Amino acid sequence: MNGEQKVKLVFEFDRSAYDAYLFLISKKKTEETESVWNAMIEEPVVADTSLLDDDENAVNFMMISLAILAVEEKVKK
Repeated sequence: MNGEQKVKLVFEFDRSAYDAYLFLISKKKTEETESVWNAMIEEPVVADTSLLDDDENAVNFMMISLAILAVEEKVKK
């Protein structure tokens, strides 16, 4: 197997999920939060899990699990 092959996992969320996130972290809508939203919807975001420090492995495992679950039924056919 080629170690350089990568899986692309698409994760989408809408504005209501972003607003709920802001609420949960007790952050009000500001010019900055609007700028962040506008930057995120402008083009695909490449999520670099290394930015998460100690949580990087947990997030990677979760994303890998989601990818496996998403194709599991397809593979079983």
